[in-house]
Amino acid sequence: MKYTYVEFADGTLVTFNDIRKDKNGEHIDVYFERPVDTGFDYLQISLPDLDTASFEGYSEAEIEDLKDFAADNAALIWEMAREGGNHLANAV
Repeated sequence: MKYTYVEFADGTLVTFNDIRKDKNGEHIDVYFERPVDTGFDYLQISLPDLDTASFEGYSEAEIEDLKDFAADNAALIWEMAREGGNHLANAV
């Protein structure tokens, strides 16, 4: 399942999926999608290692900024994923 985390002022939507497990441990994919005239720019990274899985339209500097954002927000994203994405709704 995919959950919405936040939407930036420029329309970039940040989402994440359920925790997945493999031989290397637990991972969460975080997605950034920014609307542009021709569709969307996108970036997919994996927590906790911040590996770039795929991207289109983002510069290297933008990717680094978004990785920093993901790292700064990782604890809350993990918590929300463990609670089925409902953490913020329950906190209000």
